[in-house]
Amino acid sequence: MKRTIFLMFFIALLYSAFSSGQIYDASVAETMDYLRRDRLVYNSNEKAYENIDGTPYLEKEFETGKIYLKTGEVIKGDFRFDLYANHIQFINDDSRYVIAYPEKIARVELNGYIFEHIDYKIDAGVEHGYFIVLAEGYYSLYLRKSKTLKDPVSA
Repeated sequence: MKRTIFLMFFIALLYSAFSSGQIYDASVAETMDYLRRDRLVYNSNEKAYENIDGTPYLEKEFETGKIYLKTGEVIKGDFRFDLYANHIQFINDDSRYVIAYPEKIARVELNGYIFEHIDYKIDAGVEHGYFIVLAEGYYSLYLRKSKTLKDPVSA
């Protein structure tokens, strides 16, 4: 009987030691939320198009524009649209970045155009990309511009 009581006491002691490691701490939760937060940008390879003729961009130079996030926040800065990669690029502290999570963006105003990131169906499934808004209403009309890079052909 003493052995059973001792065994139950020992199991209860072990259980309390393991369960004390599960105590919720608000400061740890805040730190984890900070580490898990979504990044909206990632570095862009500045030398990706250095050996091509022409430009893969809608406009070669960065121009002032606005990004409207779905949260209601508006970001102003210098942007350009990469037609080949279908990305919006921007400059911050002389570094070039690309928007990593375009689904968090409601729209982009740039070069007199309004861009929206839209999912669309193709035969193989669902794709997504930036489209220029031509008309909005009950039915909307969008234009998708793109560029293709080709190897040079000898004459």
